[in-house]
Amino acid sequence: MTYLTRQPAKGAYALGALGFEFLRLPLYFIKYLLSSGRQDATWTLRQALAVRVLSSVLWHLATVQVATPLPLTPNEEKERFVVIKPAKEEVYKGPLRSNEDVVPEEIGATWYPAPLTGGERY
Repeated sequence: MTYLTRQPAKGAYALGALGFEFLRLPLYFIKYLLSSGRQDATWTLRQALAVRVLSSVLWHLATVQVATPLPLTPNEEKERFVVIKPAKEEVYKGPLRSNEDVVPEEIGATWYPAPLTGGERY
C-alpha cells in the first residue's frame, strides 16, 4: 500500500475515503439509535458516533501515512539544540548502501543537561 503515501494517489484516496465515510455516517447513526447497536450499551449516541468517527479518521491517516516534518530550528532548547550533518558517502557500507531510497539527512538533537565543550569527556 505504499502507493497511497505519495501524490496523486494520496489525494485520490483521501477524497474517496471522505466520500465513503460520509455515506457510512447515516448508517451508523441509524445503527446506534438503539443502545443495543452501540459498541457499549451504556454509551450515549454521541459517544458511539464520536468513537466511530475517530476510529475512521485514525485508520485513514495511518493508511496514507501522514507525516509531520520536524523543523531543524531550536525552540526552547536554544543553545542546547544542534543539527547533526550526515557522514561522508564513503562511511556507509553494506546494508546502508543497498537501498537507494535510504539517504542520509540532517537531524536535530538536544544536549542534556548542557552541550559538551571541547575539553569535556562523556
